[in-house]
Amino acid sequence: MFWQEDIKEEHFTLPDDVQDAVFNIHSKVLPIDHAYLLSQALLSELPWLSEVNAGIHDISVADGNGWEQDHESGFYYPSKRSKLSIRIPKKNWMMFSHWQEKRSI
Repeated sequence: MFWQEDIKEEHFTLPDDVQDAVFNIHSKVLPIDHAYLLSQALLSELPWLSEVNAGIHDISVADGNGWEQDHESGFYYPSKRSKLSIRIPKKNWMMFSHWQEKRSI
């Protein structure tokens, strides 16, 4: 039997009416169960995120190069490539960018 390529599935394409805001994070340690606390902190700063059905994504921390995260410790150790992503409707982008400008250092 010869090698057969798998049929490529369609990749998800972000709809035109949605925008992702992606941020670098600056943390050496992150609780594995950070999702709830992260969403509450963002909603306290930007309460309208819940009204527009925004998506606050978990901060993913990749394993790699022979190194694996210690899941038993209850913490992740983010790399410089770890990102925070928030998906919001484009119609609300200006509200978000104004907040972002105020928070910039």
